[in-house]
Amino acid sequence: MNKHYFRILACCIAVVSYATAHAQNPIEDTIEHSGRVIELVDIAQLPNTKGGGTGGIANTNILTHAGEQANRVYVNDMRGLIYLIEDDELNPTPFLDVTDSSDVRLATNNIWQGFTTFTFHPDYANPGTAGFGKLYTATDERPTGDSDLPSSRNPVTQHSVLAEWTVDPNNPNQVDPTSRRELLRLAWPTLGHKMDQLAFNPNVDPGDPDYGMLYLSLGDGGDTWGSDRTVDLDSNGQNTSNLFGTIARIDPLGSNGRTGEYGIPTDNPFVGNDEFQPETWAYGFRNPHRFSWDRIDLGGNGDMYISDIGQAQIEEVSIGQAGGNYGWSEREGTFVVNRNDQDDVRKATAADNEDTDFVDPVIEYDHDEGSAIVGGFVVHGDNILDEHYVFGDIRNGRVFATDVNDLSMAGPASMDLIDELLFSHDGETKTMMELVRETVPGASRVDLRFGQGPEGELYVLSKQDGFVRRMALTVPEPNACRFMWLALFSLLHVARVKS
Repeated sequence: MNKHYFRILACCIAVVSYATAHAQNPIEDTIEHSGRVIELVDIAQLPNTKGGGTGGIANTNILTHAGEQANRVYVNDMRGLIYLIEDDELNPTPFLDVTDSSDVRLATNNIWQGFTTFTFHPDYANPGTAGFGKLYTATDERPTGDSDLPSSRNPVTQHSVLAEWTVDPNNPNQVDPTSRRELLRLAWPTLGHKMDQLAFNPNVDPGDPDYGMLYLSLGDGGDTWGSDRTVDLDSNGQNTSNLFGTIARIDPLGSNGRTGEYGIPTDNPFVGNDEFQPETWAYGFRNPHRFSWDRIDLGGNGDMYISDIGQAQIEEVSIGQAGGNYGWSEREGTFVVNRNDQDDVRKATAADNEDTDFVDPVIEYDHDEGSAIVGGFVVHGDNILDEHYVFGDIRNGRVFATDVNDLSMAGPASMDLIDELLFSHDGETKTMMELVRETVPGASRVDLRFGQGPEGELYVLSKQDGFVRRMALTVPEPNACRFMWLALFSLLHVARVKS
């Protein structure tokens, strides 16, 4: 009895403390637990690496597949490696170590820096094609030499470098470390909001203009949260003369780009417009940290979902639209921003939007629920999350789901559309924060990430514990009695993770 009393008391204190620290509550709704409890299956824990982070635990960030066969996925450690996981084996195999290349000057001074992301060319598994065996990486590197576009201010803190690699022709389980080809190098004024996601549209076939076009998410270079109350210090959000705060789109096998090592797709929306960089596909983002497509081969509609990390108030997900302006830093979600005070936002009115063409989000939540969104994937199939977009909050590790049939670019974003998920692990119902603390006692953040396998399998990662876990989505719906318990359980956990 005493144990439960103090637990409830602690939750109450945490909620009060959180509310005091975040006095503004721009969205009064709250996200409730849906009653769904998803089983998590441990697939692997990546080997420890040297330097940075918590005790050298692998800094997992991206999990994806190369489309070559159903039983292979790849996951990176931001300190320099990609691992191959085959047949759910618990011992991942090193696939690429970028530190083996003398051309890579990897910066790993904090949990946000390093070997950021990677993706495979859609022809990776197709012999005889130009993209056969090709993959692409983004790395944060020490700023030596010239960049291909200037920083928005000096000094330059780091370079984001896009490179191409080729798999070893004699060993399909390893990349040739000498095969690196640099495509693009961008200078950044801060450690955050840089090149974060690389991906190809999985919904197009050879011959389609979008086939083989590489999308890149590029932050606004600001990352001024907490340093002062200013929003978008360098005014990059609506500055179309640079690539900050954009989704860019290039042809990695072309040659008419600024470096001669990549191409500019002729159907990019701003080609020929001198007010934009020709690589720009969409703009007006703060930190479009993740994007993914609803896969048609799994039964989806092909929509592109972009998660944009907010500053002090609003986290959002939007549907990708070529040429779209997503509003930052005049908007944070559907709220008008005071550029001089990050905590001062108000709901945009019809009058505010009368002379703008901003693309509104389809999902948004405020900082009573979390502090930094991480995008995920749309799930399909005969399971309890069929046709749901699964995403979450980076810091507190809460995992959310929204029925994509309820999302519309013409309708308002609402937190009523968001449900929270909990997990079953080793027979116990847990949050991601509790799972992480089993490996890293006292951890204050989860650093949540999602990955997708070739057949639509959904994976959950944490940069704190280095684990790769798969969602077993065939768990049956809980019965009524269990639902009542889970609802109470959810309330306790929501209060705890917010603290």
